[in-house]
Amino acid sequence: MPARGAELHSLVHNGLAFDFYRRIADILNMSVSDLRKYSRIDAATLARRAVAGRFSTIENDRLCGVVGVFHAADALFDGNLTAATEWMIFARGELSSRAPLEMMWTRVEA
Repeated sequence: MPARGAELHSLVHNGLAFDFYRRIADILNMSVSDLRKYSRIDAATLARRAVAGRFSTIENDRLCGVVGVFHAADALFDGNLTAATEWMIFARGELSSRAPLEMMWTRVEA
């Protein structure tokens, strides 16, 4: 996925294919239900998107946000995606005992 620019803009607005969702979960070594939780997509909506085959612009933006933050965490941990994933999903004292991914649920927190 492009980090930014016209290509990313086009992907977000045209709708990411549902298969992309499963690939994100696989790459991040995360269950699809955890990715659903962290991207704030409810179960019924996810089921509808599976049938439709595409996500909405807002959902695409959320998924791209999760990927972007994981990309930054991966760089922080020198390419160790396992360490980056563990850092992102476990509560941190410096974040009032919240996981970094939980801090992304609103733009204020992100």
